[in-house]
Amino acid sequence: SGPAVVWARLTSPLMAGEPLTPLVMAATVADLAAAAGWEHEPDQPSFINPDISLHLNRYPVGPWVCIDARNHRAAGAVGFNEATLADDRGPFGRVIQSLVEAPGSIQSLAP
Repeated sequence: SGPAVVWARLTSPLMAGEPLTPLVMAATVADLAAAAGWEHEPDQPSFINPDISLHLNRYPVGPWVCIDARNHRAAGAVGFNEATLADDRGPFGRVIQSLVEAPGSIQSLAP
């Protein structure tokens, strides 16, 4: 359970034949921020992250991305995740993701 700091990388290309650059790596693993910062209790509802904003103040370097993430939830069905992205040289960007309460279960939505 978050908040958490996670180092992540991809082990195969995002698309066959395309180079896995540090920028592609960072943009891809940035979506893990909500999972890294997740603070879930069994008796609380689950949340989904319907959007993501990635802001960079420099290009990342190297194959690894550090995600320092924290979720913020209010007494309601909304919240957000914020994370700092870093590499061996230090912070290079931020991620913000909205959080909305997920339905009880997909099966309950079936007609």
